[in-house]
Amino acid sequence: MSVSLRLRVVHAWQLPVHAFAPGVPYEMDEVRGAQQQIVRDRVGMFTGGCPQVTVVEDVRPALPVEALTDASAGADLLVVGSHGHGTVSALLLGSVSRGVLHHTRCPVAVVRA
Repeated sequence: MSVSLRLRVVHAWQLPVHAFAPGVPYEMDEVRGAQQQIVRDRVGMFTGGCPQVTVVEDVRPALPVEALTDASAGADLLVVGSHGHGTVSALLLGSVSRGVLHHTRCPVAVVRA
């Protein structure tokens, strides 16, 4: 029996504050391309041995909580990474994880990086 799975990778990014400063050149196509390459590189490390998994890359300029909440509408499971820096903060959820848990439309798994 052949099983086909679909993994949607959502990467939301925001422009740095200095991008809005007059006189600072900022090429949006370069920024978009760099963000897409980040996702491609990271996902490629894990999907090489899984031909039954179709990966859909969803790279967009957006607030992370909004992008992940939107993606949760059609998902069976939403997996969110958490840095967990330090002893005390390792016990706490980050702002994105917390925001997603309050607004998501499907089950959520928070995974420590």
